[in-house]
Amino acid sequence: MRSSHVSRASNKELVNQHYQQRKLPVLLPWCRYHTLWWSLTVFAALFGMFLETYQIAFSPAGWSKNSAVLEIIIGSIFAFDIIVNFNLAYFDEKGNIVLARRSIAMNYTKRMFWVDLVGVFPFYFVSLAIMGQTGESNALTQNLALLRLFTLVRLHRVPKFFSIMKYNSKISLLKFTVVRDLSAVLTWTHIWACIMFFIARELAYDPGNTWLGSDINSMTGFEQYVTSLYWSVVTFTTVGYGDFSPVHPIEQIFGVVYMILNVVISAWVIGSITLLIVKNDQKTGLYRDTMHVLHKYATLHDFDKDLTKKLKNQLQLDFENREIADEQVLQFFPAGVRRRVLRRLYLQSLINTDLMRGTRNQFVDAFLSLCKVEVFSSGDELLQRGAVSSELYLLLDGSLEVTSSGDWDSSLRGARDSDFVPSVWSTADSTEMESAPGKKKMIPKGEFVNEIGFFTESPRMDAIRTRSVCKILTITRSDYKNLSADHPGSACRVLANLLAKVQTLRMEKVVHSSSHFDRESEADIAQAEVHVQHTQVVLEDLIKMHINKQKDEHTTCFCFAASRGDTATIAALCDQGFDPNSSDYD
Repeated sequence: MRSSHVSRASNKELVNQHYQQRKLPVLLPWCRYHTLWWSLTVFAALFGMFLETYQIAFSPAGWSKNSAVLEIIIGSIFAFDIIVNFNLAYFDEKGNIVLARRSIAMNYTKRMFWVDLVGVFPFYFVSLAIMGQTGESNALTQNLALLRLFTLVRLHRVPKFFSIMKYNSKISLLKFTVVRDLSAVLTWTHIWACIMFFIARELAYDPGNTWLGSDINSMTGFEQYVTSLYWSVVTFTTVGYGDFSPVHPIEQIFGVVYMILNVVISAWVIGSITLLIVKNDQKTGLYRDTMHVLHKYATLHDFDKDLTKKLKNQLQLDFENREIADEQVLQFFPAGVRRRVLRRLYLQSLINTDLMRGTRNQFVDAFLSLCKVEVFSSGDELLQRGAVSSELYLLLDGSLEVTSSGDWDSSLRGARDSDFVPSVWSTADSTEMESAPGKKKMIPKGEFVNEIGFFTESPRMDAIRTRSVCKILTITRSDYKNLSADHPGSACRVLANLLAKVQTLRMEKVVHSSSHFDRESEADIAQAEVHVQHTQVVLEDLIKMHINKQKDEHTTCFCFAASRGDTATIAALCDQGFDPNSSDYD
């Protein structure tokens, strides 16, 4: 016996190969038509359960034309399903699909074939024919009706159906749980309504020995079922009006069993629904508790209303986006899958920047894996004037503005702006040069922020604030240093791109309001232009110094590896883009 096995990743290729060999086609488990057919068998099994139990308890025994037609239709569905299963591919224990017909037949025969056969075989009608009781209604045919219970083995599909639906993301978990639990309660109470009425029927509806009493004589068949279901629901919900109660010892025994089992069923139903409600309440409660603590904290430290409002907005934004954050969602997947998702989300934005031009794909992938995505609310300070930031930002969505110190929120600084005097080492990014009075420099989407301060570890001349909710890709300097050590060639290319960006920047006349320059005279304007031009030269020298420092480190590492005969390190450096023709200071 030989089976066709393959991993799940290549199932499609195997199916194509199977059809190309012109073998007899088999049904695939994921085929839409099979899914619809299997769903039909699930609902047929549930309908058959209600029909068969009702027939046993409430219908006259023997052959009934109307019920026989329904049973033949349902039986035909499951008989055809057996043929379908003999032609249905399956997954083995290792998750590989099996398409060989002989293997399919052997697997089905060893497992569910006999269960399905029992569910299809008409035990009741065959027994009536053997005993010559077809069309008769007496105590014997009434007891033989219990053979209908064999059809309940068809219900093995129902737990699998609900298990599949539980993981269907298109269906609300709360709605699914409510529908599943109500269906279970309806089925459970229906079965016990049939059981208790069947017991009363076996006792010939004796008014002194059955829970129905003399009321049965005036009831129609529909009223009998409704009365039994009413007693079952009242007992299940522990209401207990007392209008119907078991009288005969057999009824009392079954009633005790029913009430004890109700404790378990009720606990399961209430627990499953409560769990979902409490989960939502926990999230809301955590948010409200955190907001309350923040309010107390703001009151204790005498924050003004604007700052308190900004903190609350940021807290709300964090709670709304926490569950869909990249780190939260991708933590369950292996590194390769995470890289593929991050590449799909952010690779295009990253490679379109001037800073990443000419870098290797491995470097870009590693860069993405070290980044994290942060969301900032409107009006937040991303970077402060005069601060040395250790993070590099890439604006993915939203809008940022470059502001002078006079635009800061006074609640967020401890000293006056006039206390800060920029030196020649104060730097602004090449894309963030100061603008004229009344005009705020906007940073376009897809641009890096804080490049020069990040690579040269120098303070900023301007502050950067968010104008709207911003989604920003962030990497720390420590992570980048480790990355540049592993990819020296691409790291040098990044610095070279930064230097080229500064060198090609066209310096415009600087006409901006500042306490350090008097804008009312042309001499002061010229002095401001000289200051900015000098700052640009300082930036170029600073970047060149870092480039030369990095080259010297890589060259020294290469020379030491060569002196030791360490060919593995030499090969790794060359593979990472290092130029072996470089020379050290000697």
